[in-house]
Amino acid sequence: MISIPAGIARIDLFSFIIYTTLGSLIWNSVIITLGYFMGSNWQLIVLVFEDYSLIVLAIALLFMMYGLVWWYKKRIKR
Repeated sequence: MISIPAGIARIDLFSFIIYTTLGSLIWNSVIITLGYFMGSNWQLIVLVFEDYSLIVLAIALLFMMYGLVWWYKKRIKR
C-alpha cells in the first residue's frame, strides 16, 4: 500500500526501492527476532498485539488523514 502515496508524492523510483527494501529488512528482522526469542510462546505476542491493534490502526489513520490534508493544502497553494 505504500506505493500509492509514493506515486502521489512522485518519489523517485530508485529512492522508493531503496527505502522500501531497507524498511522491509528492518521490519522482517524484528519479526524474525521476536519469533526466535518467543519460540513456542508466540501466542503471547498475538494476545498483546490484539489488545492494541485498534489503537494502532486509529493512530495510523490519523497520520494518513493529516498527510492527505497537508498534501491537499500544499497542492492548492500552487
